Amino acid sequence: MATNMKEAIETAEQDEWLREHPPEIQWLSFRCEPYYQDPAHPFVQTVLSAVKEIVGKDIEVKPRGNTWSEDTRYAQYFGFPAVSFGPRGKNAHGLDEYVALDSLILTTKALAYTTLKWCSQDKE
Repeated sequence: MATNMKEAIETAEQDEWLREHPPEIQWLSFRCEPYYQDPAHPFVQTVLSAVKEIVGKDIEVKPRGNTWSEDTRYAQYFGFPAVSFGPRGKNAHGLDEYVALDSLILTTKALAYTTLKWCSQDKE
C-alpha cells in the first residue's frame, strides 16, 4: 500500500488504464502577490486602539508582517485597508487545531468594537 501521493502514482502500472495513460508529477510552488499595509493608516490605528481597549490597556499591541498568504492581500484591489488578527491557539490547519475560548471572546469583542469605532468616525 502506498504511503504518500508520489508512491501511489508510481504504482500506477498495477492499473491497466494507468499503464496506458501514465500519470505525471508536476510540483508547483505556491506564489501570491505581496501586500503592505501602512501601520500608520487610520484604520490600522483604529484596530490597534480597539484591541488594546478590549484586551487591556497595559498590553503592547504592535502590528507585524508575515511571510504567509492571507486574504488581506486582496485589499489593495478594493481601495480599503486590511489587517488580520485573531484568537490565541495552536496547530493551525492541523487535525487538532484549536483556539482558546477566552481569546475568541476577546477577539469577537475587539472586532465589534473596531467596527463601531471605525464606522462612527467622521469621514471626509
